[in-house]
Amino acid sequence: MKLSNILSGITKAELLDIEINNITLDSRQAKKGTLFCAIKGHSVDARKFIPNTIENEVSAILADNDEQQDYVEIVKNTPIIYIKNLNSKLSKIADNFYQSPSQKANIIGITGTNGKTTISQLVCQWIDLIGFKAATMGTIGNGFYGKLQEAKNTTGSALDIQENIANFVKQGANTVTMEVSSHGLVQNRVDNVNFDTAIFTNLTQDHLDYHKTMEEYFTAKSVLFTKFNTKANILNLDDDYSLKLADLIKDKKSIIAICTENENLAKSFKNYVYAQNIEYSQEGLNISIQSSYGNFVISTKLIGKFNVLNILQAFATMVSLGFNTEDIIAAATKLNPVVGRMEVFNNKKQATIIVDYAHTPDALEKALQASRKHTKNKLWCIFGCGGDRDTTKRPLMAKSAESLADKIIITNDNPRTEDANNIIEDIFEGLNNKDDVIILQDRFEATKYALDNSSKDDIILIAGKGHEDYQIIGDKTVHYSDRETACQLLNITMKV
Repeated sequence: MKLSNILSGITKAELLDIEINNITLDSRQAKKGTLFCAIKGHSVDARKFIPNTIENEVSAILADNDEQQDYVEIVKNTPIIYIKNLNSKLSKIADNFYQSPSQKANIIGITGTNGKTTISQLVCQWIDLIGFKAATMGTIGNGFYGKLQEAKNTTGSALDIQENIANFVKQGANTVTMEVSSHGLVQNRVDNVNFDTAIFTNLTQDHLDYHKTMEEYFTAKSVLFTKFNTKANILNLDDDYSLKLADLIKDKKSIIAICTENENLAKSFKNYVYAQNIEYSQEGLNISIQSSYGNFVISTKLIGKFNVLNILQAFATMVSLGFNTEDIIAAATKLNPVVGRMEVFNNKKQATIIVDYAHTPDALEKALQASRKHTKNKLWCIFGCGGDRDTTKRPLMAKSAESLADKIIITNDNPRTEDANNIIEDIFEGLNNKDDVIILQDRFEATKYALDNSSKDDIILIAGKGHEDYQIIGDKTVHYSDRETACQLLNITMKV
């Protein structure tokens, strides 16, 4: 594609009509035929790599401009186009290069503190079961259901997003689900994605090291519902922030209200899905639904009340995409739990282990409440908190654990460059009965201790890492998986 076409609507600077075959943010990938985008980032100014890319015969360079006017500089026959606020324009640049791929598929954007991954995966799995193709981008990977490639961030770079959507469309995807983080929204990474449906899960304390206040955090999340011309906006009315969002959405008819607690509130919206009755069992959930689309019963292998909300939001998404309700209900029984999200491991002889990604106070509370409904005897909780992240949530997570678990073991999560002992001290600030809490910083040893000292009717919830197969200790990333530990100690085979 010609450089002038890639930068259409971006700059008025005079351009050489160079043919571009690839765009990259990584200077190591910059070579002949490539357009290198040199961004002035929070920690690294990629403009310092410009000389190296020129030596590697990169075809053209876009660079962050500290001046008010865009301009072009030629160095060794290589054009460097300096553009003001380049980072905020990358989504448009990538959209131009990949020829607006998000207009060729249904794009589902999911935001909120907890539940994004589960809903994203459930929708993809549901569509797959009905016989169509859907792809996903998010925390546990990018790709088609069952064939995910590891992702570095919940929401990738603006270039990655457009490239992934383009590749998915080429491979036959009719729908793409995307976890949309607050960082991705405020950093303009999804500005030129054509979202058809937006989903709001909930809002609880997280990322306040970045957003500073809950109001700023909410404002960031609300962008998905106010900036894009979405056809359907699916809101979890069990969360108070949904009503604030509903006030901000101009087209009220686009709202699909999801609710388990207030039937009258749900029915105050034109489109709604309300859980009239929920039955919990060892086999999963039976959910009796009243909705503007009819009354149904959904049976599923998933466990926990918060998964009821996840299922209802995924169901509403399927309906909004135009799938037949009979097909949706029939396929629900075949839905599998999402990897590392309330994932159950047992051998019928020892305690049951549940691995979950819960790493916020609210998520831990909900995971414990869900586990409690299936616990015949004692409920154990093994958790830690990440280093170099929001410190204010640490004592709050301790309060959640102490109020709902019978036994607590505090362990390491990803301490990163922070002293693990300091993290544990912060956690301990939220405990009333510190003497009853066990500290085992090694996650494997913590799990082994719980299993050795529990009965077969106990449940052991290991929270914080979920699908992750690594720990970050200092500046090193080492292999570790709660799922693998559970299988090893229970002497069972990994399901996925």
